[in-house]
Amino acid sequence: MAAEGEAAPAPIVFNLDSWKRTYSNEEVSVSIPWFFDNFDAKEYCVYFSKYKFELNQPMQFMVSNLVGGMFQRLERFNKIAFGSVLIFGNEKPFQIEGVWVFKGTEMPKELNDCDDVELYDWKKLDLVADKALITEYLAWEGDFGGRKDFDGKVFK
Repeated sequence: MAAEGEAAPAPIVFNLDSWKRTYSNEEVSVSIPWFFDNFDAKEYCVYFSKYKFELNQPMQFMVSNLVGGMFQRLERFNKIAFGSVLIFGNEKPFQIEGVWVFKGTEMPKELNDCDDVELYDWKKLDLVADKALITEYLAWEGDFGGRKDFDGKVFK
């Protein structure tokens, strides 16, 4: 509470820069609650992505390189997007799934300029109904449908 004559501190406003800074610099015990406490559904949206095709690369690092290549091609969107993407499996077939935060109430149409986006199924998530799923993918902790072996990458 501000002392008499002093202005009250400004409320935290969710924006991607604040979220990325919090995600990068805080433990998940701090960053995940911060996300849900500050998320602005009028200005941002959350999507789940799942790679559409069977991934038969012989090694996990090859699938990781596939995700890294997508991130490079999406680099121009880093001011309007954040993604936490997990690669499941130690051997083929691998699976790629992730949670993405976008500026705007829908997935930005500009992302369609990146051919990689077409390789994924996208589903808009509800912050309340899908809180457990969002938490798992942001924290890299959880059941993940019984899948235990995974690697992850963050687009920020």
